[in-house]
Amino acid sequence: MELIFENVHGGVRYDRKRQILQYKFVGMVRPELVKEVTGAGLKFAATNKVTGSTADLSELSGTFTALNDYLINEYFPPMIQKGLICHAIIVPHDIFTRFAANALLQRMGDFTMRTFDNDVDAIQWVHEMIGVPVS
Repeated sequence: MELIFENVHGGVRYDRKRQILQYKFVGMVRPELVKEVTGAGLKFAATNKVTGSTADLSELSGTFTALNDYLINEYFPPMIQKGLICHAIIVPHDIFTRFAANALLQRMGDFTMRTFDNDVDAIQWVHEMIGVPVS
């Protein structure tokens, strides 16, 4: 797994063999730091093939509904245009973060996106969606 970018709030790694970006966020939601991490993913995807992605929010707390407009209008469209097929969100037990993740799913329309309670199931689903071996 190749580290693309990291800050105090999270990071993004790339599985070159499977062409998957894996985001991880920790602590209280801070929109500017989330945008910094996802911006690094966008920049990376401009020159590298990305067919699937995950966002591990299991250690995140608070709501990110204020970020949903950014994700829907600025993050996902260029990612989808560059070849992103699906996105999995690993949600924490925090009710506010779960609510924000579900609100994002509802607003994404036809794009293939799901929430999961753990990273194993999320990554397995992404592998299935993009047609690569799970092993």
